[in-house]
Amino acid sequence: MWNEWEKLEFSGNARIHKDSFLSAFHIAGLHDAYYFYDHAVDSGDAFLDGDLLAVARSLPCWSEKDLPFQPSAEKASVKELEEECFKLLKAYPTKLERDLELLGSPRRKSRRWRVAVEYRKHRKTLIKKTIRALDLYLERLLF
Repeated sequence: MWNEWEKLEFSGNARIHKDSFLSAFHIAGLHDAYYFYDHAVDSGDAFLDGDLLAVARSLPCWSEKDLPFQPSAEKASVKELEEECFKLLKAYPTKLERDLELLGSPRRKSRRWRVAVEYRKHRKTLIKKTIRALDLYLERLLF
């Protein structure tokens, strides 16, 4: 089972081709139980991690049995989703680097404050991973 709090909410209509995205990162399984193929795990690619599985579950996708995607439409959807991710990042009051500084500071803060900053850090990390995954997806798919 996966954590619902990992999910990013996208407001636009952009959708990417599900099977193409999953295959670009060697992901298989049902939506709630994605996993990496054995050869992908053995490859040592550090990008293939649990965060990438969360990204795969979060991205708005479409899939028709044998209908392939159109590269120009897929590229436009990826760019739109990336733009939305950048907007999500800008909506936070601090940057990820500042959150890391705050968490690393020796000053004692309340447990509630620390958990809130930690959660915000994880959300930003997931958004950045989503942006990187979309970039790699285009690179692996179109080139």
